[in-house]
Amino acid sequence: MKTNRVIGLIFLTNAVVLGIATKLWYVGLPMGIIGFFYLIGVISDNDK
Repeated sequence: MKTNRVIGLIFLTNAVVLGIATKLWYVGLPMGIIGFFYLIGVISDNDK
């Protein structure tokens, strides 16, 4: 689960940078959605 949180935070950080700083919201929005799903654990792997 720890790996999923790290990946989720990386995706959300990239989404904020791309969506707000560079105005590339059409790239940042899907990355934000992917990061959100990683954080809530919908996309999961067998992380031991």
